[in-house]
Amino acid sequence: MGLGGASLAALVAGCGDDDETTTSQAETTPTTPESNADVTLDFSNPLAVLNYAYALEQLEAAFYETARNDPFQGATKEEVSILDSLKGHEFAHREFFKAVLAQDAIGALEPDFSSVDFTDRDSVLMTAATFEPIGVAAYNGAARFIDITGPLGAAPLMAAGDIVSVEARHASTLLDLVGMPFAPEAFDEGMAPDEVLEAIKPFLKTTVEITNLPS
Repeated sequence: MGLGGASLAALVAGCGDDDETTTSQAETTPTTPESNADVTLDFSNPLAVLNYAYALEQLEAAFYETARNDPFQGATKEEVSILDSLKGHEFAHREFFKAVLAQDAIGALEPDFSSVDFTDRDSVLMTAATFEPIGVAAYNGAARFIDITGPLGAAPLMAAGDIVSVEARHASTLLDLVGMPFAPEAFDEGMAPDEVLEAIKPFLKTTVEITNLPS
């Protein structure tokens, strides 16, 4: 097993322990009476950043499941193969975080893809080419919130690095498919979690909010 696979396996194994320091309950309900959000991610809890990643992977997995199960009109074999790979990767990412978080995982999010015409190539691929760079920026922006001083050490950060490198390949592939520069910048910038949630809000029926985000 390579370094990347080893770090993922170690993280899953570590989060399965009964030690209460590794399985403190993630906040998944509003922290104030005024909030009407369905899901609240309290970043004072170290598991919130993992649930944040889990939420993103849920959305991507749901999108590619719909896109792949009934491909857009005129899809080539190569395009169907790409959608198949993307679906498989995002399913793996989603299930990884679900296994890591176990009882601390947030519930299933309900997507809203009403703005996407899944019969139309441009609509599907342009939406995907929007999701993937946001996903890369989300991981880059969230890395600083991953606690490497806890019982799991650097394993969560290493796992995030394993995943974001694949997400970056997704982004490059899709940008190329829609005729955009596959790597427009030498350095990818990160996005803060609240900025990411605002960007993906149109694609979610479930309302998600973030509290206690460190400055």
